[in-house]
Amino acid sequence: MIRFSQEQLEWIESNLDAGVFRNQQHFTDVFNALYGTSVKRQQMAQMLSWRGWSVKTPHNTSSWTEEMDAWLKTKYLEVGPDFAAIADEFNAAFLTSKSNCCIAKHLQRLGIHKPVKKSEAQNRGKFMTGKPNARGELPIGTIRYNNNGDVYIKVKMCNGENTHGIGGHNYKEPWWKPLQKKVWEDNFGEVPEGYMVCSLSGKKGETDPNLLALIDRKGSARMAKNGWWDADHPEIRRTAVAWCNLYYAVKDKM
Repeated sequence: MIRFSQEQLEWIESNLDAGVFRNQQHFTDVFNALYGTSVKRQQMAQMLSWRGWSVKTPHNTSSWTEEMDAWLKTKYLEVGPDFAAIADEFNAAFLTSKSNCCIAKHLQRLGIHKPVKKSEAQNRGKFMTGKPNARGELPIGTIRYNNNGDVYIKVKMCNGENTHGIGGHNYKEPWWKPLQKKVWEDNFGEVPEGYMVCSLSGKKGETDPNLLALIDRKGSARMAKNGWWDADHPEIRRTAVAWCNLYYAVKDKM
């Protein structure tokens, strides 16, 4: 079994009940980042089991209060499934860092939000802005939200092209684009292949170009794995995105 220092053991014991770690791997990653070690998850799990310790995660430690639930119910009735706006106001009101997807899933668990099936959304035009034309096609500039709260904008008319959906409602390019991608292209140009536009504010459909950044798609996955998307300030996210881009740029050259 790997040997841990007394300082490391004290840190581990004091953080077992924090309830902020997604799983043992996340707990181990944070430990390694803090102490500059390379402990594997299996080694951490072995030590925890030997000492009878366990890491409490959000799955077994509720982070939702009745006050939060009541607030969410009221806000959802006001604005509907605009999870980006709900998350912004919720985090400001309760000093949390819940993501749009986290808010959407909790509202679903509460029985308040019921995701619309794709076929139903196509037929009913749910969340549409703007009116369909005589062919049932939505106009350019229409804003729509999908079931996860992602925001899309209509940028091209279908004109009878096969889009595998009524009026191109399945959010496929070149007819639809993620709103934040459209904002980026309007201000900075085309998005390079292998990259995506991310929001530094944490808001889906961010329209402030100063709060957008390009990130390598592999870097986006690492951001999610390390929990860096949950950072509570745009500049922290900006630094993390820059680190990921540099890391994979160097790695691809090796």
